[in-house]
Amino acid sequence: MTYAITLQIVYDLLGKCEQAIVGGTNIILQPFTNHILQTVKFNPSDGKSKVWDEEADGFVRGETVACLFLQLKSKAKRIYATVLHSRTNIDGYKKMGAFFPSSECQRDLLLTTYKEANINPLDVNYFEAHGTGTKVFIINTNYVIIY
Repeated sequence: MTYAITLQIVYDLLGKCEQAIVGGTNIILQPFTNHILQTVKFNPSDGKSKVWDEEADGFVRGETVACLFLQLKSKAKRIYATVLHSRTNIDGYKKMGAFFPSSECQRDLLLTTYKEANINPLDVNYFEAHGTGTKVFIINTNYVIIY
């Protein structure tokens, strides 16, 4: 869904679109996938997600269907929230493997986003983040956030 929001913002900036419904979904239809994740120990032993916790030992998959209606602020009848900016990235191939987040890529993404949106990171008092609940995620992501 982040990619869809980012794409909509680009369209708004280019004057291509005044409003859009963007959505995303993750539905687990096959229990076999969870079995594989449990077998290779990607899931926590007790089945509980512990994102941002020292006891983190895996991630828990969740299901969702989400939809947002976005439109230009100048055309809105009601404003519930304002999206200041959006960016997305992908780590790509790394020697450490696909499941090892790149703190450098995450740091660069945050700094570029703040710069493009003309936001001082010290003025931010709340943000939402994706978290896996794995030790390597916590070490790398906490480094980026504190940086």
